[in-house]
Amino acid sequence: MPVTNYHTVNGRTIGETTDGVRTDYLTDALGSVTATVDQSQNVLNTYRYKPYGGLLAKTGSSPDPRFLWTGDTGSRTTGLAYSEQYNRARHYGSRQAGWTSVDGNWPSNHGYEYGGSSPLVFVDPYGLSITYRECSCEKCDGTVPRPVPPPNPIGPVVKSICEDIRKCSQDSRCRNRAIQCIRDCGWKDAAAMFNCYGKYCLDSGRGHDYVEIICGNDWACHVHDACAIARPGKPCRVYVCTRTESNPCDCMPSGNRWTDRCTFPKCAADKNNKISLDITILHEMAHCCGVGPDGGPWGNQELPNCIANCMEHNMPWRIR
Repeated sequence: MPVTNYHTVNGRTIGETTDGVRTDYLTDALGSVTATVDQSQNVLNTYRYKPYGGLLAKTGSSPDPRFLWTGDTGSRTTGLAYSEQYNRARHYGSRQAGWTSVDGNWPSNHGYEYGGSSPLVFVDPYGLSITYRECSCEKCDGTVPRPVPPPNPIGPVVKSICEDIRKCSQDSRCRNRAIQCIRDCGWKDAAAMFNCYGKYCLDSGRGHDYVEIICGNDWACHVHDACAIARPGKPCRVYVCTRTESNPCDCMPSGNRWTDRCTFPKCAADKNNKISLDITILHEMAHCCGVGPDGGPWGNQELPNCIANCMEHNMPWRIR
């Protein structure tokens, strides 16, 4: 049986070699293979797809590659009806335009919907969270966990935040100062809010109350044009959105800071209106601790920003 070796560049599948014969893939903006070419750059086959991945048209008689619709992301065909594609965590069926099994993050995410019902904009190579093709999580530069595969629990930034929260909880002056600050923000049960942060900073081995960072777009990222989205529960899931709807790559983390193009107050900012990844995560944790989104019973963005700044700036070892 012939062995096929696949060629990748920066995690993208670009071609294959079988029995010494190389075939390269030409792809579109979503990563779908639109043509195959031989070593002399002669076109072998061409492909056109329906919005949800069904094959619309093909020319050529050469063998088809295993990777077709959104194929350069690693999503491969199976040859099975109603589960034509395998995307690591789940199988996908182009005939029914949906997944064959429920999303592991349901009910926070839609159970079977593909790509936020926007398959011409989003891809979901892992079957877990949608991303914009041109602004994938690979550009996160280690600030939050790289998605291979997502989701990944407690990245280095969250670990640092949680270490400081634990220290503060053991220092009565630090704890009292943070609680008073939260109370001054307008949150009545300030001690419970502080304790909630501590609860979510428990190690995942001690229970299910912990923070999970996912570098990638939840469906709500583009609906709300947000830089981050919190999904309260056990664990508290924070999606660091890799793109906003209006400005394609504005919310990409760069080092320890967000790019200046992110606008306040959509992305959490510190007291000097500097966009901060630390503040953003603390802001989203406030949502997990009961601060509602816009329109909710406690819903506004200034309140979680204020609480996040209390957690950040009332800890003396975090003040630069």
